[in-house]
Amino acid sequence: MDSKFKLDQGLFFEIEIGQSLVIEDPDGDFTVTALDANHCPGEHMLLFEERFGNILHTGDCRLIPEVLLCLPPKYVGKEDKEPRCPLDYVFLDCTFGGSPLKMPRKQSAIQQNMNDNAGSIRSTAI
Repeated sequence: MDSKFKLDQGLFFEIEIGQSLVIEDPDGDFTVTALDANHCPGEHMLLFEERFGNILHTGDCRLIPEVLLCLPPKYVGKEDKEPRCPLDYVFLDCTFGGSPLKMPRKQSAIQQNMNDNAGSIRSTAI
């Protein structure tokens, strides 16, 4: 964290995707887990769990069924079976949630980008 903000560095924690941390808080400790957001490299969702409830904050993500299946098993239902533990709140970052635009699937966008830039990419052999 840049020191120009003059923020107490003890208030910040580093967390890797798939890692859970217990955060000590005067109002009650809670667990935060970082989950892959299926977006830009390093983007992640945060799952908060404790007496205040189970909260998923998606941040900027590409929310598709496969991403939801990466939640801890207790939050994922099976066919004809509800999850053992529901999420109490989900905070979605919906930049294009109400947009009439049809967004391409991730793999289609990657392929289109590769096709569009194929002539400008030079390969060098080592």
